[in-house]
Amino acid sequence: VNKGTIKAKQNYCLGPDPNGKFHEVEVNQIQCMRVKVRNAFAGQLCTVSINLKSNPIWQKEGAIRRGMVLVEKETDPKASTVFEAELWTIDRTTKQMNQFYQPLIHTQHIRQAVHILCPSSAFSQGKGKYEETKAGQEELETFVKEKVKKLERIPHRKSMSGKELNETEPQLIEITHNRRTKIIFKFMYSSEYLVKGNFLIINDNFMKAYGVITNVFYLDN
Repeated sequence: VNKGTIKAKQNYCLGPDPNGKFHEVEVNQIQCMRVKVRNAFAGQLCTVSINLKSNPIWQKEGAIRRGMVLVEKETDPKASTVFEAELWTIDRTTKQMNQFYQPLIHTQHIRQAVHILCPSSAFSQGKGKYEETKAGQEELETFVKEKVKKLERIPHRKSMSGKELNETEPQLIEITHNRRTKIIFKFMYSSEYLVKGNFLIINDNFMKAYGVITNVFYLDN
């Protein structure tokens, strides 16, 4: 349990499903250390039995997957595919990457590969702290939508000719251990439930980096 309290015989929202939606389910039973309990609190590890028969969407194969969350209905949960994060390397190295690098992101319950849309400096240069105003946030979301559409038009790198590759090759993004770099990412496969302020890790053969989610974009809502 990451936050709050979960109670047996109460209704919660489970999701996101393949369409990025949350659906109401009932918690039948909660067990902590193999002991049946009525409540579970933040910081406890527990097993939850939920009733899925009330909604036909959960009867489909693959409807339940890793990365889904159980949240209160009052919070109006939303799923997102695009987010911004600050990154820095943890092995005291300097790495350079472009949009064709697709790292595997680990954050809380989520483990999924991402596309790199662009560094945040591509928008924020000369604009100040855009996150502090509603108008600035809307302008940033419009900028991100354009980047997502541009990404969808780019073919797979292996199918591109040398001329096409040179035309679409972006500038390199530098990640160091002594400076935080803001980058906008997009999940490759499905939307996820993200919380601003959560930490993330990239740990592969190319780069080992640590970061924090600084902004979440709900472009489909």
